[in-house]
Amino acid sequence: MTTGSQDPLQATTPTNIGSATTPVATASPVTCIQLLPSNSGRPIPAPCQAEVWCVNFNPTTGAEIRKVRPAVVLNNSGAGKLPLRIVIPITEWSPSFTKAPWLVQVSPTATNGLSKDSAADTFQVRSVSVDRFVNKIGDLTASDMDLIRAALDFCVEEE
Repeated sequence: MTTGSQDPLQATTPTNIGSATTPVATASPVTCIQLLPSNSGRPIPAPCQAEVWCVNFNPTTGAEIRKVRPAVVLNNSGAGKLPLRIVIPITEWSPSFTKAPWLVQVSPTATNGLSKDSAADTFQVRSVSVDRFVNKIGDLTASDMDLIRAALDFCVEEE
């Protein structure tokens, strides 16, 4: 089980996020962790924008980011009808990343749940099934989200 004392970059085991009668509390006034129907018996989360979750990116191919790691939810709740979320994976920060405008440094705080300096890798943006979400670890600030959107804009701007 992943707990607050474990490193979210190393999380490997899904945790129970709650039940229909005991939803997990969120920091926002809107309850974003909803429980969706599941054929597997495991509650399926409905993560919301700016939330940081451990996400299982396996299986992957080529240079795609892999393993269970934190990711921030990018899409707004009105986008799409399928049980998918657009996410930006988070990886461990390296000083060499300062040269890469698509990598946004995110420092650990009690609110975001990260345990070390990290980088939101906007070049690895992808849409994933809510079945890949393991557990919520925190929320990013509006300022962090603005920096992430700007870095994503860099990745997709016209040449």
